[in-house]
Amino acid sequence: VNFPTPQHFVDADVDLVQLVGHMLAAAVERDRAEQIHATVSRFGRFVLATHDIGDILNRAVEAVADALSAPVVSVVRIPAGSEKLIVLSGHGLVNRFVGHEYPSQPEIDALHRTSEPVVVTDWRTHPFSLRGGHPQDSRVAASVSASLLVAGRVWGRLAAGFPRPWQ
Repeated sequence: VNFPTPQHFVDADVDLVQLVGHMLAAAVERDRAEQIHATVSRFGRFVLATHDIGDILNRAVEAVADALSAPVVSVVRIPAGSEKLIVLSGHGLVNRFVGHEYPSQPEIDALHRTSEPVVVTDWRTHPFSLRGGHPQDSRVAASVSASLLVAGRVWGRLAAGFPRPWQ
């Protein structure tokens, strides 16, 4: 607020702006959550309507890329007992293509094989990066990934990468 003469703001003025700001932030968060729910709903309807796993993989990647504005998203297969990963679908990948096999780096193999979601807010400071591991795409500074469990085992991973660290 810009007044032509000096003003003295009382606590109630500050409280008003803060409370309205909190309500505005809640509305923005609600809108974001509704957009995500709509994306998941559209994806679920698509999954129920098709049996082509390749189309489902591609739609999953596009849904995550669109919903999160992620420039890099991929689904990789993690064969049991293998030290390689296989790209099944991708968005914005560099030097990777569907069917491409590449070695899983020992430093981050545990991240690929965990059944838990993995959030890395800054790969530059992540313990695995400091020991020589790094994301598969040098444009990725932060990432979020989820395991794809089939028959109770990690079958693959869906991951989204971002160019800047998360705060």
